[in-house]
Amino acid sequence: RDIIDKTLFYTTILIFFVAVYEIGFLTDTTDTSALHSVYYAYLVFYFIFFSTKMPGILKNRGRGQKIYMFVIRIVLFVLLIVYLFNVNFGLDAVVGSHGILYRFLTSPELVYLIILATFFIEISKNTFGILISKLRPEALFALSFFVIIFVGAGLLKLPNASTQKISFVDCLFMATSATSITGLQCIDAGEILTPFGQGILLVLLQIGGLGVMTFTCFIAYFFKDTNL
Repeated sequence: RDIIDKTLFYTTILIFFVAVYEIGFLTDTTDTSALHSVYYAYLVFYFIFFSTKMPGILKNRGRGQKIYMFVIRIVLFVLLIVYLFNVNFGLDAVVGSHGILYRFLTSPELVYLIILATFFIEISKNTFGILISKLRPEALFALSFFVIIFVGAGLLKLPNASTQKISFVDCLFMATSATSITGLQCIDAGEILTPFGQGILLVLLQIGGLGVMTFTCFIAYFFKDTNL
């Protein structure tokens, strides 16, 4: 079991960075079928692993299992079923071939959402809980602030995050400004940043507004259950 858990953890991290590479570097004209085949293989593996956990999840419902963790597991499990069903059979006969729901369930964004959810779950299980138990609150705050800023700057530096080349110093400045809610900009974000880059900036603003420490503790507490 430990080998499977560790394999799933490292595979999830690898798949997450592959998805970041696709979103951040590849253009719309690039053939990404090979990458999505890799995503499919990973999600099949995760679905099989998840399926072995479902009897215990359903059995322990309401008995020591937090209700929001139960809801998250069920939603993720349903999304995995929808994704695998769409890949193998198609959803036209189920939800029709038109409408917002069909476009979302058949879009690559659903795959990215599932990968992001599995990444947060695996990271939280194996990292956040340890950090909270080992670090003093002030050290955890400083580390959280540091990590979020540098991750945000790295994402803003991705080619697909902007319409022209931006220096890492400018990306670092914008990430710091957004996370600290100062509102300062060294570039015209509306003109230079793509919707992807603007989305990154918006997420950093939300994290900063909520509070870095609050956000870190929330994620760690939310996903700290190791039964998933």
